[in-house]
Amino acid sequence: NLWKKHGFCFLLFLTVMIIQLHNVSTYAHARSHFDWQGHLDYIQYIAKHWKVPIATDGWEMFQPPLYYLISAVILKFSGGSLKAVQIFTTLAGLGNLLFSWFLLCQIFPTQARKRNLGFSVIAMLPMGFYMNSMISNEIFSGSMISGTIVLSIYLLFKKGFIGYKALILVGLTCGLGLLSKYTALFVLLSLLLLLGLRFITRQITWKQIVTIICMVSLICGWLYGRNIVQFGDPFIGNWDEASGFHYEQPPGYRNIQFYTQFGSVFYHLPIRSRWVSFWDGKYGSMWTDTHGTFLNLSNPTTQLLGSLSLWLALLPTLAITFGFGHAIKFLIQREWNHPYFIMVTTSVLTILSLISFTMEIPTYSTIKAFFFLSMMPIIGVFAAIGLDKLCLNLGKFRWIVYIHLGTFYGIVSYLFWYRGT
Repeated sequence: NLWKKHGFCFLLFLTVMIIQLHNVSTYAHARSHFDWQGHLDYIQYIAKHWKVPIATDGWEMFQPPLYYLISAVILKFSGGSLKAVQIFTTLAGLGNLLFSWFLLCQIFPTQARKRNLGFSVIAMLPMGFYMNSMISNEIFSGSMISGTIVLSIYLLFKKGFIGYKALILVGLTCGLGLLSKYTALFVLLSLLLLLGLRFITRQITWKQIVTIICMVSLICGWLYGRNIVQFGDPFIGNWDEASGFHYEQPPGYRNIQFYTQFGSVFYHLPIRSRWVSFWDGKYGSMWTDTHGTFLNLSNPTTQLLGSLSLWLALLPTLAITFGFGHAIKFLIQREWNHPYFIMVTTSVLTILSLISFTMEIPTYSTIKAFFFLSMMPIIGVFAAIGLDKLCLNLGKFRWIVYIHLGTFYGIVSYLFWYRGT
C-alpha cells in the first residue's frame, strides 16, 4: 500500500521540515558568512527600482535574477520582512528534497529499500540544514536546477513519442534554471548531448532539438545577450575585473597536490580542510559546517560531534562513489539511452567546472560544497545504488548499515537544531 511504499520517506521529510522551520524561525540572516549583505542589496535594489541590475551595480549583482525577483516581491508584500524571504528560501530548499524523492521513485519504482536509503542520505545532508535558513540564491537555484534535471528525465524518458509540448516544457525549465544560476548550463549541455545522440541514431528530428534551444533563448537569452554586449562575457562574475570589483584572498595559487590528495579533513581541524585540498574542502563542507556559518565551531561538543560525523559520512560517500561508477558501467555496457546519461554527464561537467573555477580563482572561499545543491537528486540515486548493494552483500548483517546511518543522522539532527549560536 501507499504507506508501506512511501511512509518512511514521508516521516523523514516531516522530521527534516520541522527542524528546518524551527531553524529559520530562530536563525538571524546576518549570522551567515556567505555574502548575505550582497544578496540583500540585490533584493532591495529590485524592490526599489523594479529592474534587473548589471554586474557593476553591486557585489552579488552579476547573479541571474530569478531568486531576487521573487524575493523582492515577497519583501514588498510582507511589508519589508526579511524573515519572510528566509522562509521562502527554506521552502525552496525543502522542495529540493521533493525533487529528489520524485527522481528516486522514477528510477526505482518497485525498490522501496533503494528509495528509502537514497532519500535518507539527501534528507539528512548537513549542507541542506546549514544553508536553507540563509538569504542566498544558492538554495533556490539549486532547487530550480534539480527540478530541471528531474522534469527533463521524466519527460525525455517517457515511453512513446516525445511531443513538442514536452520539449517546450523542458526548454522552459532549462531557461528558468539559467535565470537562477550559471551552472544550469551543464544540465542544458547534458540534454543537448543526449538529444544529439538520439538525432544521430534517428530517434528524433533536428526540429525537436531546435525547439528546446529556441525556448531556452526566449526565456534567458536577454540576460546572457546583455552580458555579452556590456562585458564581452555571458558569464560575468565579481571575480572578473570587468565587473568593477577586485579582491584577493589566500592562498592565491593551486598545485597538483591540491587536486590529488584527500584525508587531511580527518586529522586536521575541519575548518582548515579548504586550505589543504579540493576534495577535503568539499567533503568537509558537505558533511558538516566547516565554514562556521551555522555551528559554533569553538564549542568542544560541536567539535567532537562534527569530527565524528565526518568519519561516519565515509559510508554514504563511498556508496555515492560506487553508485556513480555503477551508472557509468551501465551506460557503457548496457544502454546509453538511459536517465543515467543525464545524471553522469551533468555530474562530470559540474565537477570539472568547479575544479576549473578553483584554478581560475585560487582562494579558500571558492571551496564550498553547496555548489552541489543542484545535484542532490542525482546524489540520492547514486547513494541508493551503493547502499543497497552493500545491504545485499551483507545479507542478514545489513542492520550494521542501518545502525551506522541512524547514528550519523542522529548526530546531524542534534548538531543542526539551531540554538542561537
